[in-house]
This record gives sequence, C-alpha cells and structure tokens, in this order.
Amino acid sequence: MSGQTIKSDTRTHWFWIILGAVFFAAILVVGINYTHSRAGEFEIIPAAAVPAEVAQDSGTMVPTGQVQTVNGIEIQIINVRVTKQSVIAHLCYQLPSDADWLMEDIQLTNGEETITDHQFGLEEWKLSSDGVKTHRCDYLLIPIKPGMDLSHFTISIGRLATSVPEQPDCDKVQEKLDQTQSGITIKCIRGDYYFGYEILTKPEAMREQDARKVAELAFSDNVFGPWVFTISP
Repeated sequence: MSGQTIKSDTRTHWFWIILGAVFFAAILVVGINYTHSRAGEFEIIPAAAVPAEVAQDSGTMVPTGQVQTVNGIEIQIINVRVTKQSVIAHLCYQLPSDADWLMEDIQLTNGEETITDHQFGLEEWKLSSDGVKTHRCDYLLIPIKPGMDLSHFTISIGRLATSVPEQPDCDKVQEKLDQTQSGITIKCIRGDYYFGYEILTKPEAMREQDARKVAELAFSDNVFGPWVFTISP
C-alpha cells in the first residue's frame, strides 16, 4: 500500500458542483416567489374604471373644497361638476379603521326633489408616511331629472359602513341587536353559495320592512352622519 497512488474521481467532483448549482437555483426561485407574494400583500387596489361621463371635462365645474367632520370622521368634497344628465362629485373620506368602508344613504336634494339613485367608484387612496391607507377618494355620480333646478342643492352622505362579509357572524349580529334593545331576533340561512336571514321576532308595532332595515345595519359596522354639503353653481 505504501507505493500505491490514489487518483481522485473527477465524476464525483462534478457531481457535487452540479448538485450545488441546482440547490442554489432552487433557493433563488423560492426567494423570488416569496418576494412577489410579499409585494402582493402591500399592493394598492387599482382605481375602478371611471365611466366616460365622469372622465370627460364637460358641464359646469364648481370648486368647493368643503370639509365636514361628524362623529370624528372627516369627509371632503373636492369639486362638483353639473352636466345635463348628472351631478358628479369628487370626494375623499377618512377611514375609521383598516376595514373596507363605503358610503351609504347618499342623496341629492334641491329642497323640492330628492334623488337617491347614484353610483360611485374608487379613484385613489391617500396613504400615511408609513404606507397605511388613511382616506379613500371616490367619484360620486347622481343622475338628475331633465330641467331640475340646481341653482342651489345639497349632497348628503348618511353613513359610512363596512361591507358585509359573504358569511357573516350571525351570533355577533344578534348580539348587536340585543345591545340596542331592538326586540328583533333573526335566523341565518346558509347554503353552499347562498346566505340569507329571516326575522323571527320583532316589536308588534314595527313593520317588517323597518325590522329588516334595523337588522341589516347590524350586519356591518357603521359611523353615522350625516355629512351635508351645500352646492351653489
């Protein structure tokens, strides 16, 4: 054995080089995928497609810059445009929490007529210095009647409300109804692709439709206004 020469196995040497390269590539792919998934967590929700009527520059522009704070929540109406078919407002509202908050109970009135039909959509988010969403900015489109007097009118937002989850926590909803001593009890009805509820009990003098309005409020969190803005084009 003293005179024997030991030769290295080049095949073993290349095997370890190739194995190391494969291992490094796998780590790189996992790292890239993880980075993408993390980036997705902080992705800003894109603005909704703005209808052509909202996007086009027509009608009478009324800069307002009005700001109102009700129950600690600020809403600013930036400007209003009055066209032949609609009133279009651009506004931003403070988010009470990191939940999904939307405007509800919106109406336009000129003192004689009240319009509750409307549509709105996201235009942009306002973020704090550390990237937290603080305000949601929407366009608000309200169709008007031909010849409607709009020399002086108001736009009001009745409340901000969180969106209702696909499968609400019915025990929590009932707890809210009990806390307000509403006298209403409900039963939730669930299916594979369906959710609903029925009114089991209500105060005798309360109409069914009024009981439903009270119950529906309990399915979301609410900040009540109203925030009322007076517009004089």
